[in-house]
Amino acid sequence: MIMLKPFVMSIVDAIRQIAVTIPIDVPGKLPYIKMANRRYIMPQTMRAPSRPERLEARVTSAQKRLIERAAQLRGTSVTDFVVTNLQAAAAATIRDFETLCLRDEERELFVHALLNPPEPNDTAKAAAARYKEQMGM
Repeated sequence: MIMLKPFVMSIVDAIRQIAVTIPIDVPGKLPYIKMANRRYIMPQTMRAPSRPERLEARVTSAQKRLIERAAQLRGTSVTDFVVTNLQAAAAATIRDFETLCLRDEERELFVHALLNPPEPNDTAKAAAARYKEQMGM
């Protein structure tokens, strides 16, 4: 317990320094624009992007609690947390399926086949002739 006190105090000091260096509007309306009807609105550039599409997922209670806790730790909404992580997972999946990874010998065989293709056999020649005929070439 005694070991944690200097650590906690250093965190408190760091927060105080950050609070002093970040200018904060007293009423808390800094990023907003005051309209004629005395309402405050956020400028269009600061608003969240429009999301017209919808996804739904059925999850267990444990999964939902886990996702909510993770979103809370990140300081985001559950929706933002789920969308961000699903988008990253989708991009990684597509990248994995679209990328060909070859090791030493495999890479050499692949490059050799590209640079020195074999002569087409009779089946390939017949397929090319059918294609040209169908395409009117």
